[in-house]
Amino acid sequence: MTLPRYKGDVFHRMLGRGLEQISPRFGRYFFRPETPADWSSPGQTPPKPYILVPPMTGQTRFAAGDELVLGITLFGEARRHLMTLFIALERLGLDHGLTNGKGRFQIQGVTQLTPDGPLPLFTEDQWQSDAKTVTAAAIFTTAPAAADPVRLELFTPLRLKNQGALVRGQLPLSIFIDRLIGRLNTLAAIYCGGILLPPEEKSALVTLARTARIIRDETRWIDWDRDDGTPRQQSRRGKAIQFGGLMGSISYTNIPAVLLPWLSLGQWIGVGGKSSFGLGLYNLAIDEEVIE
Repeated sequence: MTLPRYKGDVFHRMLGRGLEQISPRFGRYFFRPETPADWSSPGQTPPKPYILVPPMTGQTRFAAGDELVLGITLFGEARRHLMTLFIALERLGLDHGLTNGKGRFQIQGVTQLTPDGPLPLFTEDQWQSDAKTVTAAAIFTTAPAAADPVRLELFTPLRLKNQGALVRGQLPLSIFIDRLIGRLNTLAAIYCGGILLPPEEKSALVTLARTARIIRDETRWIDWDRDDGTPRQQSRRGKAIQFGGLMGSISYTNIPAVLLPWLSLGQWIGVGGKSSFGLGLYNLAIDEEVIE
């Protein structure tokens, strides 16, 4: 089997196909969420209740017996449907495989990542434990009390817009914080029963973020194309789906400590466009030590 270097597209389509086969209702829930009545962004679709963390390997050729690790983060009420996703992936893997009948697979294990460490859920064909709810407050406690400088390591393409255009050069921390908290508030409002931060408090944090200064920018824009010989994925409207974004790392100094919990939380949810495909994932690093 051959897979492209970036595998989020393949697994996103695979998950959608599996859900549609076992239940069109859940296919709509995960891939075509209803727009809330008070939705304030006409023309934009609401975020999906999950993100994928695609296999982080540059390997493209796979033989029988090779293993891949796929991550899925479920937001709010969507966490109740973990078993639905498990069944969808298991059935699709055994019946159809990853691509055109190739790459049939079976799930060997399920492990939940928590702020307290990994929690085995499914091993040796047995469910060992129920998944735990991870709260924003629990993740906040993992953030350092203070740190300077701080480095954001972008390990999947980051697509952020500023004044209607994608940011392709230097990324001010204020823009990153604005989009991150905006996404958190939207996810919380749709799937968790209420926003995390009132508008005036969000604006205050964005203002504070303007004090941060870029001291090293090692990012570059990468235009990603599927490179397995198949056509670029098309949207429902027939337009090519773009996967380009910023990759690399960027270091900031003079960061107010109050921003660190939010940057820690962002590692779990992604930020920017196409996050359900696994774009916009990053690590928060301080003095070469990655803060999980």
